[in-house]
Amino acid sequence: MLFCTKAITRLGKRADGTTVSDFTIVSQQVQSNVQTEFGAANRLVLNLESGSGLKKTVCYDLLTGIDGAITATTVYTAQSDVTLTDLTEASFRLVDPDSNKIWSYNGGGEGPQSYYDTIQKVTNGFYRANKQDETAVGVPVSDIYSVKGGVCVGDASLYHRFLTVPVTGANNTANVCINWYQQELKANVATDAGTAIIGVHDGDYYNGLKIYANVMAAQGFRAPEEVPSTSYELRWEGWGWENNWTVDKFIGKLDSLYAQGVRQIVVDDCWYTSAGDWELHPDKFPNGAADMLRLTDAIHERGMTMVLWWRPMDGGRESGYYVVHQATASKLLAEHPEYFVKNEDGSFAKLTGPGSGQNGGFNGSTGYALCPYSEGAVQSQVDFVTRAITEWGVDGFKSDYVWGVPKCYNEAHNHARPEESTEDAAEIFYSAIYEAMTELDPDVFHLLCNCGTPQDYYSLPYVTQIPTADPTSVDQTRRRVKAYKALTSDTFPVTTDHNELWYPSSVGTGAVLIEKRAFADGSAQAKEYEKWLGIAAEHELYKGRHIGDLYAYGIDPYETYVIEKDGMTYYSFYKDGKYKPSGHPAIELKGLEPDRYYRIEDYVNGTVIAERVSGAEASFNVSFSQYLLLRAIPLND
Repeated sequence: MLFCTKAITRLGKRADGTTVSDFTIVSQQVQSNVQTEFGAANRLVLNLESGSGLKKTVCYDLLTGIDGAITATTVYTAQSDVTLTDLTEASFRLVDPDSNKIWSYNGGGEGPQSYYDTIQKVTNGFYRANKQDETAVGVPVSDIYSVKGGVCVGDASLYHRFLTVPVTGANNTANVCINWYQQELKANVATDAGTAIIGVHDGDYYNGLKIYANVMAAQGFRAPEEVPSTSYELRWEGWGWENNWTVDKFIGKLDSLYAQGVRQIVVDDCWYTSAGDWELHPDKFPNGAADMLRLTDAIHERGMTMVLWWRPMDGGRESGYYVVHQATASKLLAEHPEYFVKNEDGSFAKLTGPGSGQNGGFNGSTGYALCPYSEGAVQSQVDFVTRAITEWGVDGFKSDYVWGVPKCYNEAHNHARPEESTEDAAEIFYSAIYEAMTELDPDVFHLLCNCGTPQDYYSLPYVTQIPTADPTSVDQTRRRVKAYKALTSDTFPVTTDHNELWYPSSVGTGAVLIEKRAFADGSAQAKEYEKWLGIAAEHELYKGRHIGDLYAYGIDPYETYVIEKDGMTYYSFYKDGKYKPSGHPAIELKGLEPDRYYRIEDYVNGTVIAERVSGAEASFNVSFSQYLLLRAIPLND
């Protein structure tokens, strides 16, 4: 593995457009067994100066408790006041003579929606900004890797900092770095620019993301370590009906869904009057709460849980409109305009789609953004959550359509900087609603969907399940499952979104299977759905342990996933995605105990592939068209 670090030579741009990159080392120190906020480390400190008078100190800590992990903290000092618009650090280059075999994980959430794959091959001319700002949520990490190994670079901040983690490809190399936005330097005052997390690894992006997650966990940032059993339930979502549903239609579908194995029901969009108010729409609930309770009671009587869709931080619009249903004017906006994010010109800021910008248009049925720095705004949505649980019998929430919060210029909120509304939305808003949910019901279910883009990393402490969020291909959804397992834990529940093409991908990756369509009883689609629900419920791989470091995407012959469950090892081989082998390479089962023998079964079709295979040489030939789902059962002799 060959890396060329440029972290000590490059700064970026000043406000006048000039770039400073002529730093030279003037001194250095090495320290052993230093205690840091991330744990014990061996430290290298470099002091550098440029011809322009800028100085910087870069502190590299090699963390001894996390294999492959390095943190790099940069501090700048200027001779006079200066504004730096871009600060580029932790720059690495991966060299491989075969440019066709360099891959990248791209955590940025820049738009348009559902456009970018997170895993992309790095070819000459490749570029992804991997942006995180008011227009883009995502994971502030990028990773580049090949058969030689890989390196990830990410931001150590505990909040949604404005930055990019760009990946570029040129001359058969891949480059990754971190680029922090605007920094004001005062004359002769040391200014902490930021801390980058660097992970050097073998294998693919899973190992890089795992290092990043472990470093973040060392400073207390992680997804919930225990989640309720409701987060593993097989789910059916009413969105397949869109607006064409009634309470009686829902109730009439419950028995057949239960018989198929479904245990969780989502009442999706169109149930409410206006966002922000979140009151029951009389077209759907003519008797108000009595009708909602009739529905939730029917769900509970069948031993199922009820999840309600909503859109956090959406305060609605000033007038009624029809997108997927007839929404009314927001009473919250009329009565409490002080709750809302405002643009620089004093207008209300819209919840736009990914990449749309501060002054973009509404996205679908979104409204104006509530500001997390308004206590009244936060409390109004906490009140809704409380009402839904205590008065309507709701068991959980599907929080949808969240891509970022606009910068806020509302003077009533006393922002130190307009970016605060974006940076702290998760820590203030998501934490408040999640705390309210869990106080009322410790077994509450909660997911947050960033439709079509990577998961908002800073939402992870406040969810009990992660969706793959409107993937556009089977391999895209599978790779997202693997990434989210790395970023949370190998047992944290992840769900693949609803489509029959996803059934083998959901089961094989250990994801929770969900569906939204209402098939006619006895139809071919219903039978296929029942088949995969049965397979999912029988093996419950979504409750198993994901093993992500045995196979590398783009390097091993097949796209492969491994789950350990009940003493057995489950393998899923796919060749229906963008990365696929030519012909039929041998199937190799990695990770088995070398001194044991195994029976290999195709658990989907109920057939035995091999009666007795040595764990030391678990390789054999079998042909398949799209997927092959196997399990290795250890033999006692």
